[in-house]
Amino acid sequence: MVIESFELFQKLLIAIALGIIIGVERESRKPKEELVAGVRTFTLVSMLGFFSAFLFSLTNLPEILYLSFLGIIFLSSISYYVKFKRSENIGLTTHIALFLMFFTGLIAFYDTYPFVYTITIGLITALILVIREYTKQLAKNVLLKELRAIIIFGIVAFVLLPIMPNKPLDPFGIINPFIIWLALTFLLFINFLGYLGIKFLGHKGFLVCGSFGGLFSSTALTWDMSSKVRRDKKFEIPAALSISLASSTMYLRVLLIIFIMNFGLAFKAFLPFLLLGIIGYLSSFIFFRKKKFTSKEKIKVESPLELGSAIKYILIFISILVLSALAVEFLGKELIYLISFASGLVSLDAVTIYFSTFPIQEQIAIKGILLATIANTFFKWLIAYFNGNKNLAKRIGYPFLVLAISSIIFFFLI
Repeated sequence: MVIESFELFQKLLIAIALGIIIGVERESRKPKEELVAGVRTFTLVSMLGFFSAFLFSLTNLPEILYLSFLGIIFLSSISYYVKFKRSENIGLTTHIALFLMFFTGLIAFYDTYPFVYTITIGLITALILVIREYTKQLAKNVLLKELRAIIIFGIVAFVLLPIMPNKPLDPFGIINPFIIWLALTFLLFINFLGYLGIKFLGHKGFLVCGSFGGLFSSTALTWDMSSKVRRDKKFEIPAALSISLASSTMYLRVLLIIFIMNFGLAFKAFLPFLLLGIIGYLSSFIFFRKKKFTSKEKIKVESPLELGSAIKYILIFISILVLSALAVEFLGKELIYLISFASGLVSLDAVTIYFSTFPIQEQIAIKGILLATIANTFFKWLIAYFNGNKNLAKRIGYPFLVLAISSIIFFFLI
């Protein structure tokens, strides 16, 4: 009984504390004569929610909860009406915060230690109120096309991707809608990441996009960057550096996948793949150090999500996926190095997972993954050449050649 009373007291204190936090934030916002609700009001509303739940637990009468909430609505409505008559310019933020505070107090009664739900709701409410200036600035800077892009990406990634069948639909076991849609999601994400980087950081946004884009898909990033270069040649140098950096990050991503899938294999793969990543970064900055990376001219990217380019990429992705699968089917798995090279053209991650989990000698597994990285690098060069232009392919050709030669050396040393 003592424990129950102590826990009840804890819940009440949390409800009061959150009411005080929200109340202080609201009271600090406006002069006293314009104040709708301050520290005392928010604290009392939170307590009202708490004791309404407490009385309901004793009496089992839901009318208590209904009347309490209706009382808050009634008082808030009167307050809003009076303030509106005086100024005709009053927001709803404080009134909505009052409703949330009532429910926060109510939830606090039913929550259990460590009261995650109550504290999370209360602090998120406080955070939303505190970042008012930032949200206003964001609303001014965000364009309609960017908002549309966010909505489209949200539908692609969080609505359609989860419902895609995660199994092959064709008799050969090649076309997996989930994998294909995941590739499209990666490409659109990198496309939007590049757009934001270029918009807010200018030419330096290519550096950020390249460094982090390789963690998701260096192939998709190469397609995105080469598409930009095809439309506007002034992207050439920063796009080439971005592709080169992403292709270096690719080795670190492969190493991470190996660590996750096969901890033992990762120890033998650690040194070569880490060194290849470092060699890639060094060669990128060596070959581009004398290039004029930035210019006074402000660069513009018209579309946050280039759906047409993404669809073209996915069609090529499916084509190579089918060809790789047919190679496995007709050449046989005994030609493992040839298969790893062919598969690496389209899905380096799939090859890495396969060799990390397949019961095979560790030396052969690492060599197979290395061949897949060489194939993937070659495929990205082809993308830059055909989807971009000759100059872009030439610029990335030098660091790519260094990576390919280094990978071949490691292939024979392992």
